[in-house]
Amino acid sequence: MNAPGSAIVLAGGRSSRLGGVPKALLFTGQRVPLVRRVVDAVLERGTAPEAVVVVGPEELASQLPRSVRLVQERPRFSGPAAAIAAGARALREAGPVGTRAEPHTVAHAGPPAWTLLLSCDLADPAAALAALLREGLPGSPAPEAAPSGRDLHGQPREAGQSRRAGENGAGGNAQTTPGDGPRDMLVAFTDRPQPLVSAVRTAALHAVTAGPADAFADAPVRALTQRLRMTTVDVPEAAIRDVDTWDDVQREGLLTRDAAGRFVPAVRPPAPPPEHPQAPRTL
Repeated sequence: MNAPGSAIVLAGGRSSRLGGVPKALLFTGQRVPLVRRVVDAVLERGTAPEAVVVVGPEELASQLPRSVRLVQERPRFSGPAAAIAAGARALREAGPVGTRAEPHTVAHAGPPAWTLLLSCDLADPAAALAALLREGLPGSPAPEAAPSGRDLHGQPREAGQSRRAGENGAGGNAQTTPGDGPRDMLVAFTDRPQPLVSAVRTAALHAVTAGPADAFADAPVRALTQRLRMTTVDVPEAAIRDVDTWDDVQREGLLTRDAAGRFVPAVRPPAPPPEHPQAPRTL
């Protein structure tokens, strides 16, 4: 299949379950930061670096390829919907960018048809993309009756809702929301939809994110996705595991840099000592 024409990588969260340690800048055993590993996986599928936007803080800039753009959601830490909107705005302002036709060559063939949405903390982004895109990006298939299955929200699907044919490696079929017409979004599905491992039709993404820069501040991703016609595709859970907790950090063997710039295992920082109320003074 052709590579998605553009990509938005979300890397601006608070990393609250890591005590504020920025997970985008945790390093793999190959000394590659997590955010760069996701970006590299996108580039390896043929997307041009000029068509990749990372949404996150300024300190990520030194870890990204020069042509990859870095923007910040408004206000900072205002959630993934705001970050997606900021990335889409950056793509709109940049204008048409094609895909990489061959190494160091960009084919400017008009606006990209699809945009990837990816979290920066995927433990195996190449596997995640392979699982998501195994069946190719959906066109405009005619719906087929399906008596059972799940809808986008994991609920039993009623008879007459459509399903896109084709087996995937997880032993399931891609499934769609009800109704006719082209699909706007392809979403990885494990026990629930994973909107931060997805591909969105670029025109639809621009349409739903149009408006003021802070229009999606503190809104859930659903504020965007509920306005899109989606296809879900079953993927192995292992393919889209991410790094949310210190247990995940240890599982992946991630590294950080100490004060001298050396790579050392990333470990949970010691908990601050408990605060003791000052004992009353006695005479």
